[in-house]
Amino acid sequence: METDSRQSRQPEDISVYSGKAAYPPALPITPYTPSYCEENVYLLAQKFLGDPDVMRDWQMFAVFISNHTKTVALWNQRLAQQPHFPVVWDYHVVLLLRPHEQNLSQLDESHPTTDGITMSSQFRQSWIYDFDTQLEIPCTLEDYLEGSFMDVPPQFESLFRVVPGEVYLTHFASDRSHMLRLVDAGDSTSESGQVYISPPPSPPYQNHHNEEIVSHLYHSGFQTGNYADTLLHVHQNVYRLHAIILSRSPYLAHLMSTSPQAGGQRVIYVHLDQEPEVTEEGFAIALGYLYSAVSLNMIRPHNARAVLAAGCLLGGMEDLCRYSYEACRQSISVDTIGRWVEFIDTIPSSTDGSTTPDVPKTSIFGLYGQRLKDDVYHFLVDTLPEILEVQQPPSQSSSSGRHGRDILLQIYSRVPFEMFKTAVESPSFRVDPTGSDQARFKFAKEAIELRKRGIARGSGAEETVVLAFGGGNGLGNSVHITRKMRKRPLWKVNA
Repeated sequence: METDSRQSRQPEDISVYSGKAAYPPALPITPYTPSYCEENVYLLAQKFLGDPDVMRDWQMFAVFISNHTKTVALWNQRLAQQPHFPVVWDYHVVLLLRPHEQNLSQLDESHPTTDGITMSSQFRQSWIYDFDTQLEIPCTLEDYLEGSFMDVPPQFESLFRVVPGEVYLTHFASDRSHMLRLVDAGDSTSESGQVYISPPPSPPYQNHHNEEIVSHLYHSGFQTGNYADTLLHVHQNVYRLHAIILSRSPYLAHLMSTSPQAGGQRVIYVHLDQEPEVTEEGFAIALGYLYSAVSLNMIRPHNARAVLAAGCLLGGMEDLCRYSYEACRQSISVDTIGRWVEFIDTIPSSTDGSTTPDVPKTSIFGLYGQRLKDDVYHFLVDTLPEILEVQQPPSQSSSSGRHGRDILLQIYSRVPFEMFKTAVESPSFRVDPTGSDQARFKFAKEAIELRKRGIARGSGAEETVVLAFGGGNGLGNSVHITRKMRKRPLWKVNA
């Protein structure tokens, strides 16, 4: 599929064609696929129908050009093998616009191209959009007829069927079977002996039909529960749903296959006591996504993590998970970083403190848990110091910059130890204009003092920071954070 890049041109003297200066709309940018004229015109008609300015001034028609032998000759076509040679189509479709007050009744399927049409003033005000012509797009109907049709034997003469644009968009459909062509027996590209001629990705009218079906499933199936065959119990809610739709989720498909079906309806229970991240709202949005992607419109920063958790639990909805994950990532800010730090602390991780821990695949978030952990880490190390202006030189430092350092300390005082260690030890973590090791060391000492009164209090562990001299010369990190368990006091008991 390609986009038609030719620009439409206006005639030098519009008064020749119209009693008033009625310029036709320029050819908009729409997908174009050679040999699929009816679909190209369909997409153009959709574009014009959605433009209130066009529909206010113009009537729109799809014009089918064919004959009883399905051999119509058109000149000035792109696919002509040589200049001044015609192209013989089985049929061809163009779009016609004309001012609202005119009457097009004289142009119908019974009129040949050159002999049967009287070129009255009403037709001179009509404009043709033909994606396959070498004439201007659009051009007047008079110019199009003169440039596209010549005197030909009867089997190549053209007949016209004119269809109102709204009717065309509502009722036209095609299975593309007319686009099949035979291939040589030795052609290895086809086992059936037939191949399509470079079709577009999917018929536009098919997309519209599919959207109607999905909308019906969502509103009549998910929202109202019509013709339900499955009752799903979760939290305190009962959903009246449909097994064929629920089977899109591997999790729900397993529950249905292992749940007895009594009477006419199947009953399944989803227990979320051990999954606090899956909220009632998040589960409902993910459940609705099994019926329709309209659920994506309900994802907001405040519920994105719950939707992601529910999507990961149910499975089979990667698009929903990616969308909600992106909403989570974009929601990380100075105002929300505290909550994200608390969330990261709940994700299972290793305890040696040597590296940024990986999230076990048993976590409900799966790989998205590690991605969120990495996002929080990069925000803490790279983005947050810049937002808080702690990297400004003293001459440019403002009161907001000094206040920003206090905020940064407060945030780092609540960061889980493994991430705190990795972040502060990273040379990318800059808390002064030069990014010096001494500045990071001083920051770490202040943060650890705060941590002793907060996150590290009562843990039985002691955190310390060490500045290794010479460590900044390519020999490793200069700032080292360690944690060790405090020794329990020993009491001597006299016998």
